[in-house]
Amino acid sequence: FIAFFKNTPFFVLFSQYIDPVFWPNGNITINALNFKSFIYSFSGTYIILWGMFLLIIVKYAFVPENKWVWNGILATTVVWLCIMFPFSLYYKVYVNAWGDVVFFILLILPLFFTRKYFYKE
Repeated sequence: FIAFFKNTPFFVLFSQYIDPVFWPNGNITINALNFKSFIYSFSGTYIILWGMFLLIIVKYAFVPENKWVWNGILATTVVWLCIMFPFSLYYKVYVNAWGDVVFFILLILPLFFTRKYFYKE
């Protein structure tokens, strides 16, 4: 969504909470707008790739209950939140910080409920 719809009316709901943090007077220069578009394209692409990679990993390694996959998904998800959340708070992009927490919970819940299949006693 971010990579492809960053400069469309669909993205206004997201931008209305982030843009005022960096451009409180609403005057965003064309260079800043281009940089913002580049960064959203860049990060959106990585989110797409992360999702595709996660889907492949889950399909071919998670289902057969390979313990390293469960640990890897947990570790990368926790590290991602530990890096992203403080940066969002530091730059006062609170909507992103709380969105990251929600996304983290959505990723962690399936891990929590599937742990017993990977750690059989």
